[in-house]
Amino acid sequence: MFDKQPALAIEYWRKAVGFEPGLAMAQRNLGWGYQKFLKDQNKAIEAYQNAILQDPTQPRYYLELDKLLEARGDDIETRLELLQKNHKYVAMFQAALMREIIVLVQAGKYTRAIELMDSRMYYRQEDVNILHDIHVDAHLLKGKLLLTDGNPEGALKEFLIADTYPDNQMIERIDNYKRNPRILYYTGLAYVDRGDKKVAINFFTEAASGKGIDNEYLYYKAMALRELGEQKETDRIFDQMIELGQGQLEGSEEVDFFAKFGGDLTENQRKSLSYQIMGLAYMGKADSEKAEYFFKKSLEHDVNQLWSRVYLNEL
Repeated sequence: MFDKQPALAIEYWRKAVGFEPGLAMAQRNLGWGYQKFLKDQNKAIEAYQNAILQDPTQPRYYLELDKLLEARGDDIETRLELLQKNHKYVAMFQAALMREIIVLVQAGKYTRAIELMDSRMYYRQEDVNILHDIHVDAHLLKGKLLLTDGNPEGALKEFLIADTYPDNQMIERIDNYKRNPRILYYTGLAYVDRGDKKVAINFFTEAASGKGIDNEYLYYKAMALRELGEQKETDRIFDQMIELGQGQLEGSEEVDFFAKFGGDLTENQRKSLSYQIMGLAYMGKADSEKAEYFFKKSLEHDVNQLWSRVYLNEL
């Protein structure tokens, strides 16, 4: 009935839980109806929370609830507590476990996220399409911490793993992978810290040679060019990034600026990425004050913007 008469379906579900509040599936369906038809985020979340209260064993409830909490901008630690507290149920459904891994990375729990990614086979389906991106982020961020702590060997190991495609994730190597400049640049930094500058130059050269790079990764191309002594081109790219970010915020930038995301981004998420790109440009220009402003603006529009938080902490 929800497909053709959603308002009536919602009314029946309300009656169902009125007669039997412990009917968890009806509570969950109300959450779905409030979200999809009535567009009432808060009521949807409350309904899902009631469903979990009545039956905490259903992993799909956690998957759908966490997506709602993410969209509302709820605190990451609160989301993580819910998923970890109910891990034995969450882990029963691959897509739900993916949500726990995502939130672990958001919370800086990289080792645990990697442990869960390495713990099982991940079969190809819609909610697992971003698994490789999470794999890359977790290993890069863990490596960055090691590099900061003066452990270039440990950092290099993580950066090299970030460039792998583990068999259990069932993802083939991606030609011209959009995050390659980031992986290559950090790998080069680890070799520099190890004292292997000749090897580092090879990684910087490859990072700088990429064409058709997504705008948020232009920063790493520019930073690699700086390592190679190409300061003029580096400055040009940073200026280009500022123009791109401003153009998108003003609505004058080309539509394909965010084409890689399809139609899934909200307006706030689009703005968040625009602010992040501008923050990166100013960080590259060593203008910490402006960089901090734009990274904070990015997080104001999307608290889940992982790398904006990482960059802000670097300043």
